[in-house]
Amino acid sequence: MTFNVIGIDLPDEQNFWKIMRANMGKPPVLSTDENMNHVYKNAYENRNMMATYSTYAFSKADIVVIDINLDVKKRYVGNPYDYIFTYENFKSAIKTVADNISENTLVVIESTVPPGTTQKVIYPIFLESFRNRGLDINKLYLSYSYERVMPGPSYLSSIINFYRVYSGINKESKLKAKAFFESFINTKDYPLFELHSTTAAEMAKVLENSYRAMNIAFIQEWTEYAEKAHVNLFEVIEAIRVRPTHKNIMLPGFGVGGYCLTKDPLLANWSYQNLYNCDGTLKMSIDAVAVNDLMPDYTYSLLKQEVGVLKDKFITILGISYLGDVADTRHTPTDLFYDRCMREGAIVKLHDPLVGFWQERGLKVETDIKSLGDSRHDIAVFATRHKQYLTMSADDILSILPGVKVILDANNIINDDVAEKLSSNGIKMIGVGKGHWNSLRRNDG
Repeated sequence: MTFNVIGIDLPDEQNFWKIMRANMGKPPVLSTDENMNHVYKNAYENRNMMATYSTYAFSKADIVVIDINLDVKKRYVGNPYDYIFTYENFKSAIKTVADNISENTLVVIESTVPPGTTQKVIYPIFLESFRNRGLDINKLYLSYSYERVMPGPSYLSSIINFYRVYSGINKESKLKAKAFFESFINTKDYPLFELHSTTAAEMAKVLENSYRAMNIAFIQEWTEYAEKAHVNLFEVIEAIRVRPTHKNIMLPGFGVGGYCLTKDPLLANWSYQNLYNCDGTLKMSIDAVAVNDLMPDYTYSLLKQEVGVLKDKFITILGISYLGDVADTRHTPTDLFYDRCMREGAIVKLHDPLVGFWQERGLKVETDIKSLGDSRHDIAVFATRHKQYLTMSADDILSILPGVKVILDANNIINDDVAEKLSSNGIKMIGVGKGHWNSLRRNDG
């Protein structure tokens, strides 16, 4: 089925360029998935897609898909119990939709929200608006279905070829949502999961991300243990993963970033306390966020342990994005590590093949890897698993980072063979989860 699609965003400087790009047949989000360029171009040529900031477009819609950020702000890094959450902007956006849609419109909420939001917050807004406008609330079809988009080269495929969880406020809403998803998702290979209520569907989102956050936090303490025991934890975990019951155990890394894992357990906790008036907290989930937020500090401690004073040292960080082959710097673990280095007086150079400007920091980032050959490098930190870094040989690294004395692999980017060759060239090698590299450092003297 082909839809005529209208994208709607806010009328401000942050979004005008996105609207313009979409109207030129170009994706507003930089992606390594070439299919995104193709589908936007096709939609532009077929004249079945446009973008605007006009809320009038809602009145013409048969289906409205709402995907609005619902942020949580932590007052202090490492203390996720102290956070700020509000529905204010979200409720305003929902009211705009409610005040403009017609009867018999299907509304699909895709935003990650505190469980209970559709029933307790969103539906009452539509109910009040429909009453004020003299519309029949029974002709509103409201459903919830969260995204499971995988950023990177499989961006589009992850929308079409992956499982969807959904529900609705009543039987008719569920049926219409099901028909909509079946129109573009490969449900033959990836059947839909219908849950009994929108609250259950909302809980599925924050639970699956809380589980993943806890899995990552669990591995962090074993990463620190492996360093002391001079053990290659990656090798250990691969040996464990052969068990079907343990195949999803996480690997050591630099830290957790992006929009989901850093805040979803907090949305669940807010719902637990405020929408369902439960005592206490979702302690294990919140503690996992605390561990994950401070993971870059462990990488920093490894560097300090080996180098000592960082003042006036030239440090090159390779990777600003929070995830490999993705141009997304939201809550990137590089942020905390960068802050630690700058506070100690280091001179930091930034490189990322996909990020030319670090928006949250207001900093320009070098994207040309070859240009690094003209700079001084005392220390190099490989932070993000971009394909460009993963394919670099020892000779490539020596050429791109001339004179480098210490290399820290924070995300399993450099393999043992490359590390040994670099070590033989007098470079001190440090690796998160790679306690066995301690022997390389001893050999370097």
